[in-house]
Amino acid sequence: MIRYVTHVEQGTLYDSYKAHMNKENLELEYTINKNEIKVSTSNTSFVNLTRKDYIHRAEFEELIKEVRREARGIGAKLKGINKLSEFINENYHKYFVRFNDYDETFDVLVLLWEQNVHNIKVGYSDNAIYNKVLKKYEFGIQRYFNQDSILNQYHSYFYKLQNILEQLKAGEKYKSVAIA
Repeated sequence: MIRYVTHVEQGTLYDSYKAHMNKENLELEYTINKNEIKVSTSNTSFVNLTRKDYIHRAEFEELIKEVRREARGIGAKLKGINKLSEFINENYHKYFVRFNDYDETFDVLVLLWEQNVHNIKVGYSDNAIYNKVLKKYEFGIQRYFNQDSILNQYHSYFYKLQNILEQLKAGEKYKSVAIA
């Protein structure tokens, strides 16, 4: 037997949002600026994001040269450094494009939070802007740095290389170091 819907209640999201706006304000602690979005109460964190830095190709290449120089100085072999150089050269344009997308999305999220931070009230589960817009943008930002994403790979390699350089400069003795 097929049942037909005979009545559709329209505008329920709109109505629940308008009702939500009449509720009591939450005491929020927040920092919202170009590079950081943090909004919370004493019990709940609504968002906690910091803008990632862009890694310039020349900066990455210089880091590789420094690691090679330090490793050569102590006689350590670097395993995977050539593959890492290839990875950077082959994927730089893809990284550049994705990072620009991420950066623009972060800007939009900052602006949205600036405009809507004072609309988070008691019973925020009824806040359509928070649930349908702000959270979706936040999840979008987090997806840019999923484990297999080019942004995550690029940043992980860069910070791993920085860590290796610090260890080499600190006098750590290695016979070989696995890079990638």
